[in-house]
Amino acid sequence: MDMDMAEYKEEFVNEAREHLQILNQSLLDLEHDTSNMDLLNNIFRAAHTLKGSSATMGFMELNKLTHRMENVLDAIRNGETAVTSVVLDTTFDCFDMLEVMIDEIDADSPSSVDVSDLVNQLDSLLTEDGGTGGQEGSAAPAEPAGAGQPEPVEAPAGLPETGQAFTLSGDDLEIANDAINQGLSVFKMRIDLEDTCALKSVRAVMVLKSIGDHADILATVPGAEAIEDGEFDQGFDVIFGTEEDGNVIKESVGHVNEVSKVDIIPAIIESAKPVAEAVAESTSESEAESAPEAAPAVQKTPATGAKKPDVVRSVQSVRVNIEKLDALVNMVGELVINKIRLLQIQSTHQIKELDETVSNIDRLTNDLRDEVMQMRMVPVDQIFKRFPRMVRDLAKKKGKEIEVVLEGRDIELDRTVLDEIGEPMVHLIRNCVDHGIEPADVRERAGKPGGGVIKLIARREKNHVDIKVVDDGGGIDPDKLRAKAVDKGLISKGDAEAMSDENALMLIFAPGFSMAEAITDISGRGVGMDVVKTSIEALGGSVSLESDVGVGTTVTLKLPLTMAIIQALLVEVAQHVYAVPISSVLETVSVPTDSIRAMGQQKLITLRGNVLPLMWVHDLFGNISENGHEEVTAVVVDRGGQQVGLVVDSLIGQQEIAIKSLSGMLAGVKGFAGATILGDGKVIMILDVASML
Repeated sequence: MDMDMAEYKEEFVNEAREHLQILNQSLLDLEHDTSNMDLLNNIFRAAHTLKGSSATMGFMELNKLTHRMENVLDAIRNGETAVTSVVLDTTFDCFDMLEVMIDEIDADSPSSVDVSDLVNQLDSLLTEDGGTGGQEGSAAPAEPAGAGQPEPVEAPAGLPETGQAFTLSGDDLEIANDAINQGLSVFKMRIDLEDTCALKSVRAVMVLKSIGDHADILATVPGAEAIEDGEFDQGFDVIFGTEEDGNVIKESVGHVNEVSKVDIIPAIIESAKPVAEAVAESTSESEAESAPEAAPAVQKTPATGAKKPDVVRSVQSVRVNIEKLDALVNMVGELVINKIRLLQIQSTHQIKELDETVSNIDRLTNDLRDEVMQMRMVPVDQIFKRFPRMVRDLAKKKGKEIEVVLEGRDIELDRTVLDEIGEPMVHLIRNCVDHGIEPADVRERAGKPGGGVIKLIARREKNHVDIKVVDDGGGIDPDKLRAKAVDKGLISKGDAEAMSDENALMLIFAPGFSMAEAITDISGRGVGMDVVKTSIEALGGSVSLESDVGVGTTVTLKLPLTMAIIQALLVEVAQHVYAVPISSVLETVSVPTDSIRAMGQQKLITLRGNVLPLMWVHDLFGNISENGHEEVTAVVVDRGGQQVGLVVDSLIGQQEIAIKSLSGMLAGVKGFAGATILGDGKVIMILDVASML
């Protein structure tokens, strides 16, 4: 059924993706517990809802695929088909196809997929496993003699027993016959809206959605475009097929606001005559016959339990375009800058009358900042839930059995940060599957279970979030890393011998470094771990790695909570002011110049028994420092577990700043993570600690 419903496309796409996620997760769980009927019912409901909503929106290819999926799932529920690996693989393939189709709908792209092969595969599952004896490629059983005009379906209790004949043509007729052969009942429903209804088209679409949640919509009178445009009097007709009680659907529609009357009657699908003509010929008679007899059905207990949550959700949340949210964050950043300027003016001039007002503005701006930043926070589950399916597919390709454990799924991160860690985590997890987890026979010889485990763990630590990717595989041998690095010419043999195990493990993040013996379609080209390190450090985070040979490996991503408005330490170097993100600062120290030692080109000090390398910031940027005093000031920063002292001329203080991205010629300049504007209007650069060291 074609329907121009661009106004409702965004809602359809969002809801479709939610159902796809339910379908995907339930499929993964069902693979490990094939007898769990609750999981099967979850999958069935998700496919059924997608089928109904896609028909309502006019996406018939999507409707066709979900319809065939529902046939297979129903056969499993009825014990006619077993949950085999072939069934699961085919269903996973359908899920992948549905994702592609939803993405194309979201992008308003013409459909580039052909579902016929998957439809044939689904039909063959019923033919082979269901014992229907039908022809290959058909989900329906062999038609008895005289088929072509399916027999009338018995009316549910409370509905008129006498059906009405309706005609369909083309795809609608094929879908209707398929629905009847699958045991679905076909009904014609008349819906009348209240005379005072102002937005008829909106109410009509809500009615169609309500029906689509329970049934397959075959046709409407008047046409779908006319209904959407409100081009009908006060009522319209819908023909649909369902396996549910017609009274349940009638009551569901009756609970839509401003619906005054709902009549329903069984239908018999006959010829290829245009449906509008057939319905028009019988509308008066059907209304006269069905209205008095259908009335008692209203006395049943309203089936509202499943519908009310939808209504509550629709009023409790509002979907906002992310561009508008980013614009709001930018405006709050500007507000923070001007608040700081106002505080500076008040501090300088001490205007007593403004004390209370400035204090209130400071408090309100901080509250607004916190609320807006909270709006951008997204649970890490949004990205975590993508990986169990990926691991399942990769493990199957490698002939391994791997379980994925997710912890801390409700920990929240800024949306921008979460978006950027997707690719690094893909590389980490692919390495776990390809290199980390050993084959079952190797694990069993080592006294381990044949199946491996990959854990994704999120934890909140003060002003940052740690995400750990843990596997119980063979671990990484630092000696092998040293030898490989020497062979590749990355380090000298002497440096390798002097290198600690911790530093040797970090060699795996070097560009082009790989321990893989052969390149596969999963990993081995030496680009993955380099991408991880570069991407995370570009976010202002850091990466660390721990590994025990034979026990497993843990990679920890230390991530900032947000990248929009942060706390920073302002420092002065050669009369220039710079900002250092406070998340990178461990402490500040004053260092007597006579305590500084040299080791080759590197300057060092001993801080509380530990050796701390020093780096002069003015040398990095070619400035001339005025720091010739007996003491130097160093900002101790952390980079991947290693501490370095950045020597500056003086400390100005801690301040809240709004990060502005660098563009044009300044984009990608090493040493800078962005810029900000101080309260006095001065533009200063934000130091990128990771790229400086």
